Amino acid sequence: MKFLFALLFSSVILFGCSEEKKENEKAAVENLYEIDTSAIETTPVENPDESFLMRYKMELNKDYRYRIASLSTNTQTIQFDTTITQDVNQKLIYIINIKPTELDKDSIYDVVCTFNSIKLDADANGQTHSYESGVTKDSLELIKFANNEALVNNSFNIRVDTKGNVIEIYKVDKIISRYLELQNLSDSLDAENISMLREQIIQGAIKPLITQIFRKLPETVTAKDSSWKISQPPFPFLVFQLQNIYNYQVSSLEEYDDNKVAVIDATLDAKITGDPKVVEQGVTYLFDKPSSEATGTIYFNIEEGYVVKSTIKSKTIISFTMEGDTPMGKRKGSRTEVSEFTNIVELL
Repeated sequence: MKFLFALLFSSVILFGCSEEKKENEKAAVENLYEIDTSAIETTPVENPDESFLMRYKMELNKDYRYRIASLSTNTQTIQFDTTITQDVNQKLIYIINIKPTELDKDSIYDVVCTFNSIKLDADANGQTHSYESGVTKDSLELIKFANNEALVNNSFNIRVDTKGNVIEIYKVDKIISRYLELQNLSDSLDAENISMLREQIIQGAIKPLITQIFRKLPETVTAKDSSWKISQPPFPFLVFQLQNIYNYQVSSLEEYDDNKVAVIDATLDAKITGDPKVVEQGVTYLFDKPSSEATGTIYFNIEEGYVVKSTIKSKTIISFTMEGDTPMGKRKGSRTEVSEFTNIVELL
């Protein structure tokens, strides 16, 4: 009887420990996705006006884990005989591991990158959508979120110099294979289409995230109030040509976690050119010049050479009117779209 009681008692203890372990694991995962929107707490340095050279100086074979959060809202208003409004809100969070493995004579790092986990929550006009790596198992849902699922736990490599220029993203074959598998396309695409898919994933999915961790740094020595610009090539945007010019200025030199960090303010100048009027199939479209703005703060550890945290907020407004003849007579309408993004990068 004593043996039976002891056995039952030990089973209760084991069950309780198992449940506690599950709860702890669940809490750890939830904390992993908890975004910190606040500024980091820094303290003054003895010489806030000293000069310094910003370069990436990451330790070889050390794991750096980052959380990248992308929060977005999009509101579209369409007016014809009636007014239709569409709202989409999305929160997308990536946990990525960065491991520099080599630094060559030309000061170029070889870095192994792995997306450990991804979580998405979205609301489109009241319809909710969600995905979490390792949790979402339904095959139809995995197809829907194949762009995210293919990234998880499939390592790839990048080459990036100490100035933050991403030179190459390669070894993405596992990501491509997983995406094709999820879409049931493994035996359907020829080499040319696979090459196009590879470029789309690199340029559209991976690079925009990597370049938030590895940011282009100024060529010269900087100090408080130093500023620099990074211009992007013009690209088509609606009927216009848009060129983004990013402005950076060191607002202060502070101390954080026993290291000096440069606090950098970021803003955006958008140059927009082009004819706002377009006529297609008897319909005249008149576009307002888009409004685009961005502001943010970047904290860069100048002693150990990496981004500690960054928060960038942007807003774009586009609108146009349309007018044309229809079987029911001349009709007019308009459309306005407001998009807001908040991108937060945190070293964990």
